[in-house]
Amino acid sequence: MEKILSNGEEYNGKKVEVGTCPRCGSNDLSYGSMDIHEGSISYPWDCLDCDATGSEWYNLEFTGHNIEIEEIGKDMGEDTTYAIVDEYLSSILNNMQMDKPENFHDIVEFISKDIEETADFNFSYGDVVIGFRRFIEKGN
Repeated sequence: MEKILSNGEEYNGKKVEVGTCPRCGSNDLSYGSMDIHEGSISYPWDCLDCDATGSEWYNLEFTGHNIEIEEIGKDMGEDTTYAIVDEYLSSILNNMQMDKPENFHDIVEFISKDIEETADFNFSYGDVVIGFRRFIEKGN
């Protein structure tokens, strides 16, 4: 027979917690491979103290993306620097849920020049953020 126990619920006088056998309270669980079930994942386990078996369940929630962006050197030319700053600044504004302002081109030009004057050989998204901050602080 299978019983579904929720996090924090009591079973056998003990709170149901991650990494703990709900039958005996032992932390000596042996986990199997993760199984994916639509918006959830489960990890089957065996208790090495009381021989109970079960699965821990976790709900999955989309929280965003992580993307690797190639570091591009400023020696690639003005056009390339401008294009990369344009892309990064568009991303910054999108993350802030802002539309592109009318002076977007001027901002990209300012940041591109700032990067050429101050950034290391390879500039990054962070350098564009710093350039944007400088643009705002300058009061353009």
